Amino acid sequence: LNNYTGFFGGRSLLPERFDVRELEDKLKELGWGDGGEYGLKEHMLLETLIYDRIFDKAFERINENSLEDLTPAERLEVLNQAKSLLKNATEETLLEYLRYGVNITVKREKRTYILIDFDHIGENTFTYAHELKFPGSPENTKPDFTLLVNGIPVAIIEVKPSTRIGSVNEAIDQIRRYEQQSPDLFRFVQLGIAYADEKRFTPTFPNWTREKRIIPAQPWKVKKKINGKTIREENIYHLLKPE
Repeated sequence: LNNYTGFFGGRSLLPERFDVRELEDKLKELGWGDGGEYGLKEHMLLETLIYDRIFDKAFERINENSLEDLTPAERLEVLNQAKSLLKNATEETLLEYLRYGVNITVKREKRTYILIDFDHIGENTFTYAHELKFPGSPENTKPDFTLLVNGIPVAIIEVKPSTRIGSVNEAIDQIRRYEQQSPDLFRFVQLGIAYADEKRFTPTFPNWTREKRIIPAQPWKVKKKINGKTIREENIYHLLKPE
C-alpha cells in the first residue's frame, strides 16, 4: 500500500490517474479524437486559445461552398478576419458567432462563415487534450481535459479521485478558480464538468472581477425505461456526446 496515499488524513486510496484513464477511454468511445495526434501535447501553452492547425482545416472544410470562388489570398484574408473577430468579441457576441457564424465582406458582398457545422455534425473535428495550458494570472491554467470543436475550446473537465468523498466540490472549486485566472478562455468555454466521486456539470463564464461565485453544479439526467416505467438516471457521458 505504500504506493498509494491510503485513507489516512482524508486522502483517497487510489490516485486520480485511474479516473483520468477511465475518462480518456470513455471520451474516445464517445467519438472524441486524441488531440495528441494533432500536435496538442500535455503542458503545451495555447496562447491564442484557438488551435490553428485544426481550426484552419475545419474552417475550409465546413465553408467549402462559400470559399470555392475565392483566390488563395482571399481565402486567407477571410480566415484571418474570422480569427480576428473571435479574438476581439465579447462573450455574448462570441456565443452568437459559435451558433450562427461570422459575417465577412468579400468580393463586395457579405457572406456568413460558420465555425461549427450544426447541420452536418460529422463534418466537425472533435478532439480532447489532456493538461493543455492556457494563459492566466497569477499563473496559467491547466484543466485536466479540454474539449475542442474545430480547434475551439468549448468545455473543460476537472478530475479528482472518485474514491475521495466530497472530491466533486474540489473539482468545482478548481473550475471556479480557472474562471478567475483565465477569464479570456471562458469567453469560449461554455461548460465545466466535475469528474469525481460524483459527476456534475456547471455553466461557465469569464470572471473578470475575480469575485467569489456560488453557482450550484447539477447532475445530468436522461430518461430511461425500466419495466415499462420511465425514470431519470444520471449519465454525464450523455452530455459529453459530440452531437
